[in-house]
Amino acid sequence: MLTIEEVPIPDPNSSQVCIRVMSIGINPVETYIRSAKSGRIPPPLPYTPGQDCAGIVEKIGVEVGQFKRGDRVFTTNCVTGSYAQFAICEESSIQHLPDSVSFDEGYVALSLQ
Repeated sequence: MLTIEEVPIPDPNSSQVCIRVMSIGINPVETYIRSAKSGRIPPPLPYTPGQDCAGIVEKIGVEVGQFKRGDRVFTTNCVTGSYAQFAICEESSIQHLPDSVSFDEGYVALSLQ
């Protein structure tokens, strides 16, 4: 069962970006993990599922060079899980999201390229 808990906004390390999540994808693998039918050992709790999201850069690590606060981005590889208001990602795993693409469209269409 999923529950909602209040946690502090995470701080990125030097090579990471904190994204304010605007839209998430529900990946079939995450559904299998939650149902314990994946054949994998369940992740330790508490656990925030999700890998795919689109959103706005909230914070950046000191070594991040390609992104700044306020940039629109998407990723398919969150470090902390995307089923949250804020998610941490490695700079190398996020991409800029064009203004012409909505957050809902962004993580789906662009991650398939």
